[in-house]
Amino acid sequence: MNAALDDRRRVRLAAVVCAFIAFLLGIKNNDFPFYYHIDEPGKVAQLATGERNFNHPLLLLNATDLAIRVTGRTPSEISPQAIVRIGRAISALCNALAIGMLALLAGSFGGVIATTCVGFLGALHFDLFEKAHYLKEDPALLLGFAATFLALDHFLRNPSTRSTIFLGLATGLASSGKYIGAMTLLIALPFVLKKRSLPEGAVFLVSAVALFLVINYPLLTQEGRDQFILSLTDETTKVAGGTWQERSGNLGLNFGYFERIFQVSRAHLVIFFVIGLFALCQKRQPVSAWIVALFPFALAAILAASLKTSGRYFLPGTLAIVFTSGIGLALAIRHTKPWLTGLCLLVAFGGSLERLYKYESGFRKDPRKELAEFIRERLPSDAVVLQGRSVHIPDPEIERHVQAPVSKFLPQEIISLRQPATYQGNRATHIAITGRSYERYTKSKETPKGTYAAEYAKNRAFYKTLFKDNPPLWQRDAGKVGTHNPPIRLYRVPEFR
Repeated sequence: MNAALDDRRRVRLAAVVCAFIAFLLGIKNNDFPFYYHIDEPGKVAQLATGERNFNHPLLLLNATDLAIRVTGRTPSEISPQAIVRIGRAISALCNALAIGMLALLAGSFGGVIATTCVGFLGALHFDLFEKAHYLKEDPALLLGFAATFLALDHFLRNPSTRSTIFLGLATGLASSGKYIGAMTLLIALPFVLKKRSLPEGAVFLVSAVALFLVINYPLLTQEGRDQFILSLTDETTKVAGGTWQERSGNLGLNFGYFERIFQVSRAHLVIFFVIGLFALCQKRQPVSAWIVALFPFALAAILAASLKTSGRYFLPGTLAIVFTSGIGLALAIRHTKPWLTGLCLLVAFGGSLERLYKYESGFRKDPRKELAEFIRERLPSDAVVLQGRSVHIPDPEIERHVQAPVSKFLPQEIISLRQPATYQGNRATHIAITGRSYERYTKSKETPKGTYAAEYAKNRAFYKTLFKDNPPLWQRDAGKVGTHNPPIRLYRVPEFR
């Protein structure tokens, strides 16, 4: 009895330590300007004005708002940069809690060794580390999925009204992270109905809906409900169409999400992922083990049917892969000779640290700051720089977007335009662009369809003219952290060469 109690304490302590390490890594080098990520200014604006657009549920935004108010101030009373720093810390906290919860769950299958392996692999995983650095909903969604997996395992081992309520609250939390989190309801409800009864199923749903409404309390107003319906409809439409794939005529299944399974497991984890997969999918294992182990494949299949493409959509699958890999590593440690145990640890954690170092270095590098210094020191003070999407040198557009002043630190005039190829003026002397502006027209093999074909041809001709016999004055190649280290180039406008 005492031995079992001591083991549970060690599991909890190991999970807390791993979560704390993940949090410290998540808040490291997260002080870059709030306008570097294309989505963060909009979230800062919502917090500063108190408005909510419901493009996503409100767990992240309302948790950030609460954290700011705990300091004795309101979001409107502090700067956009202060808002985003607190919001990023909340993202890092959500990521750390999710890793801690999965580490706790691992303890149910492999004791403190499994907890430690899952926890450290999660804390050191490059993808989780990167996403924890932004005021974005993805870590909040991770927290909801981790809570659901942990609560479902507890429910299946100890079915009761209390565990039913906890499971309902966990799914409500996941649904409040991002809309796709509502799939946890579909995962959990059949087990509640099978293990308990129809009235218990109602208790489960009431618990989930109650927490969802508490977190998303603007839904209690008519204005909030109208905005929620409008935004949810818009987001659903984006999933079904209206994206680059649709305009280019590429409407097939997106198998890139299945490739993502191997991209996030990398060479140093894939063998342990396979070991864990076979270990968890055994008849003697509880259903919760099967669910977590097979979840990445199910999520990839669901996302493959969507036209929206981004690796961050697969982040809950990444967390499940880390869990399964950690279980596989723990088994390898338990059942191998000491020298082979050392080799397994070196491969798993050495590979994780090597990958993490590259991403951590990416957050320390700031090519946008280097570009700004080049413009300040090397271009005439009367130069007019047209900047495209994702360049993000401060300009009046950012001030209007967040309704707050942004320091102007360059004497040159900056004009922002999502697509420089559409510029109609004649004042610009230089153009700064990132790969998001030009790569689809210079590297993409897509064949655009319909009315977009003419626009595509015009933009492609613009960049062909810009690049012809016009070497960049300054450039940086893409780094490991794509959002933070995009490929950036600065050109003279052809007329001013």
